[in-house]
Amino acid sequence: MNFNNGTSGHTHEFQNIIGKNNKAGLSKDQRVSFDGKMDVGTNGIVS
Repeated sequence: MNFNNGTSGHTHEFQNIIGKNNKAGLSKDQRVSFDGKMDVGTNGIVS
């Protein structure tokens, strides 16, 4: 992922995903959604 000017890349980590109903959806505009909980990190630091 980069900022709009194409610099300062960074990463996101999604771990320990627990889905509420084991379903995920992809909308027409390519957005993914699901109902549940997960741990989220940025640049290798998960909170």
